[in-house]
Amino acid sequence: TTRQFQPPRGPVQQSNGQLRRLWEEVNQPGHGKSLLVFGLGEDSAYLADQLNAFGFTVFLEDNDAWTTKILSKYPHLNAHVVKYHTKFRHEDDKYVDKATWKQLEMELPSAVRDR
Repeated sequence: TTRQFQPPRGPVQQSNGQLRRLWEEVNQPGHGKSLLVFGLGEDSAYLADQLNAFGFTVFLEDNDAWTTKILSKYPHLNAHVVKYHTKFRHEDDKYVDKATWKQLEMELPSAVRDR
């Protein structure tokens, strides 16, 4: 059986509709799911502990100071500092073309890559 959606109690960056859709995907019957999240925030504990409670959740963040701050509040989160080579807010239309996708490749930490 599928677990019922439990909306977050604290601040989140996604709408309840977006979170409900993600909940439905990761809580389908079967084994726990792996969830890769680009960015770390105040909602990260909800994503790892509630939304994907029976799966594996890992966060990639490019801001070392922010990672330290969030992990001081939620030290159990699995987070890695990475280097992004693009900024979507300035270039998002560029990546509609599949020919540009190679530019989005990045080196993942081995704990993520080898999972």
